[in-house]
Amino acid sequence: ELLIRKGARLDMSDSERNSALHWAAYGGGGSELSCLLHHGANVNAQSVHGNTALHVAARRGNDDCVSRLLMCADVCIKNREGDTALEVAHESGACYKVLKLLTFVHQKSGPVKHRVCSRDISRGHECHPIIAYNEVDDENIPDDFVYISQCIQLRSEAVNRDASKLTSQRCVCQSTSKDMCRTGDACKCVGKNPRSTSWYTAEGLLDTSIFMLDDPILYECGFLCNCHASCNNRIVQHGMQIHLELFKTAGMGWGVRTRYAIKKGSFVCEYVGEYLPDSEANDREDDSYIFDIGHKDVTDLWCVDARYYGNVSRFINHSCEPNLKPLRVLWDHNDTRFPHMALFACKNIQAGGQLSFDYGEDFWNIKKHELSCNCHSTKCRHSGPK
Repeated sequence: ELLIRKGARLDMSDSERNSALHWAAYGGGGSELSCLLHHGANVNAQSVHGNTALHVAARRGNDDCVSRLLMCADVCIKNREGDTALEVAHESGACYKVLKLLTFVHQKSGPVKHRVCSRDISRGHECHPIIAYNEVDDENIPDDFVYISQCIQLRSEAVNRDASKLTSQRCVCQSTSKDMCRTGDACKCVGKNPRSTSWYTAEGLLDTSIFMLDDPILYECGFLCNCHASCNNRIVQHGMQIHLELFKTAGMGWGVRTRYAIKKGSFVCEYVGEYLPDSEANDREDDSYIFDIGHKDVTDLWCVDARYYGNVSRFINHSCEPNLKPLRVLWDHNDTRFPHMALFACKNIQAGGQLSFDYGEDFWNIKKHELSCNCHSTKCRHSGPK
């Protein structure tokens, strides 16, 4: 588990193409095998001899591993000698009869869909792979959008990235310590924020009382600043560090959950997509992924549309009692028309918890005749027949 959290690759294998899953099955490590499966190891991967982990566990008589693999493995795969796992298994084994029955069923009806339908929907664009699970039906992950990790502009009149403004407003903090840039007296960037001290704690967590302010913008130190790259005032710009998973829900389509617990104030991910003028948003055939990024002091209004270009955030469902809240953040430019829409945890989130944010009243005013909220919160404002 620790090695995986540190970035160990599950697809690595030895000279005979035996993966970590093969070796767990060989050694009888049931808990290790389950951990590898949970994190997206390819259960049907074959060695140079054509053996899957199920072949190995069955031949070794490791019944605990066989029982765990039977939940998702294809029992009909044959090795280079033409044998299925059943044909190399010990007939005296506790799982032999189950293996025999499943082999018979699979031969008649075809193998059950594997619960992992993608081992990384980001295709390597994120720090950690985002595994997609579907244990509800046979639907595959949507393939009608392009995964991106930062917003894109498809028109020339979009973001003003004039670096001269950043040069005049950059901080000149001299310390190489990441604890630098804590107060507005010492740091120009922190000084542009709504209070004189940093909104980030020393642990890198956001002080969520910022959400009580009227339409705040948080300024992080930028690429022209003199401070250390890991200073306390650089969080969102480092990208998504949380381990997230895509999964099919029972009643709300695809959703996003966290693999590990998330502390209140943690940066989770940025809502990214295509920059689109507000005037064109209503002309989109599918406007379900449009996120308004307008600010109270801005008259030229834009939004982010994640319908055709987006990241994992496009799958986060609505809740009237959400565990994430959006915050406008700037660091790479000062164009307040185009802030980064960062999603922060506004409460502690347990491991395996589904992520959610409030889509807002404007969304529901438009969609109330088409959709009904399924958040099941006691504070739900948009449920009922439509």
